[in-house]
Amino acid sequence: MAIAQSGPYITQLKAAIEKARGNPDVHPDAVAGLESLTLDSLLASQGVQHSEQLSVEAEARTIQAYKIATGQLTPLDDPLERVCHEPQSRTQDDR
Repeated sequence: MAIAQSGPYITQLKAAIEKARGNPDVHPDAVAGLESLTLDSLLASQGVQHSEQLSVEAEARTIQAYKIATGQLTPLDDPLERVCHEPQSRTQDDR
């Protein structure tokens, strides 16, 4: 829930990261700094400073939120991945 409440701030950081990545005048360290700030913000929203302080479930949610915020993952990647790897219960030939 804490991650969801920090959504607007994370959205701003995501936009700043995308803008920085698209600007050839921005040093890569600046992008890394924004990514680090994003992780720090996600951890702080859960009242911790280090990911090791999170439960396994909270750490998984934090990693997913971080990847979405930094453009490494889209919100549809996980559900789409699950659907693509589910065995098909029926095919056209089985009908």
